[in-house]
Amino acid sequence: MSIKLKKLWVFSAILGLFIFGFHLPVVAEDPPCDILLDTEVPVCRDTWFSIQVFECENCTYLWTTTVDGVTTEISTSEYIDIKITEETLFTVVVTDQSTQETCTKDTLITVHEPIYVDFTQHQLTCTNIDMDNGNTATIQAFAGDEFDNDAYQYIWEVSPIQISPNDSSLAIGLKANQNYAIKVIDPYGCIEKDTFRTKSYYNPQVEIIYDPSDTIFVQNPQITLAYNDLTADSITITNITWDFDDETEPSGLPDPLHVYDVDHDTTFYPSLTVYNEQGCDTTFHGQVNILPVRLKVPNVFTPDGADDINQSFVIILDDNPTDDETGRGINAGGIERPISDYYESHRLVVFNRWGQVVYESKNYENDWEGDKLSEGVYYYVLECNGRTRTDTYKGSVTIIK
Repeated sequence: MSIKLKKLWVFSAILGLFIFGFHLPVVAEDPPCDILLDTEVPVCRDTWFSIQVFECENCTYLWTTTVDGVTTEISTSEYIDIKITEETLFTVVVTDQSTQETCTKDTLITVHEPIYVDFTQHQLTCTNIDMDNGNTATIQAFAGDEFDNDAYQYIWEVSPIQISPNDSSLAIGLKANQNYAIKVIDPYGCIEKDTFRTKSYYNPQVEIIYDPSDTIFVQNPQITLAYNDLTADSITITNITWDFDDETEPSGLPDPLHVYDVDHDTTFYPSLTVYNEQGCDTTFHGQVNILPVRLKVPNVFTPDGADDINQSFVIILDDNPTDDETGRGINAGGIERPISDYYESHRLVVFNRWGQVVYESKNYENDWEGDKLSEGVYYYVLECNGRTRTDTYKGSVTIIK
């Protein structure tokens, strides 16, 4: 090719790029190997850019990259869109299939230093994000060492926007235990994205305690609620509030005695709210089952002392009550409980066959073993006074020794 034609080819190539844009073909007579980029070098890490040679008729192309001595074929087009994260050597081989002439060109593309983003949370917040004190977290982002921190642009993905008016690296008024994303742009225009999860003040952990049990009864619907502070060694509880899940006023006592106003079986869900030193509140929920009661009185026991079986006169809940008014009944998970759990008060009297009182108790605890009475049949009257009614149980019991 003459010098005049070569000058014409170069001028046509430049003019074509200027007028028609980057990807429009410019046809050359010889295989062109000049590599063109649409960006400056160094390039930004992990950011798309284009690299190409001029198109020629009947030409084929082979692009390879070499990183740390490893060469990889990447394309057979005259141009490629690519992004890299480290220094990369690009090589293109252009072959004119009509003349079998080839040319080879290398270009080394370097990469800007990465942007390292660190975070500092200056202010913790409470976990109750629906309250004002649950929206007080502040986070500050710090970019890499190449420039001063204020040389970077900080774009927080926070909605609504809550950025310090004097410092875009500082996000304010954030909620606890949530991920917040940020985009950092350095003076070269390179971008790094990262996220930070906000932390919160530690909350106390408690266990709700029920006395006598989480199951109480219609005829004696009172219960003492308390709590076990599981984090007492590390977190201070400054205040508490009990809500009984009824129409009564809440209580601030640590172990309130509460009476539910009911006349049928039902379930309540009391809650305990505890506060730490920062005023953060945490609510724990419980469950109180209220059941009707029907007692099952034994008709025999064997206080013979030979074993531990059936030694005393034990009155329990009837698992299968026949009285429709009593509804369902349970034995509180098989646990033996005193009659005082079921009724507000009671009185047990035992007679012999001549009508003489041989045993009497106003707070019977299932502990009568016959008082060395002789074998035989005895008769009992158990009068139980409840909140809405009095139940009387009568019958006979046989002592066998």
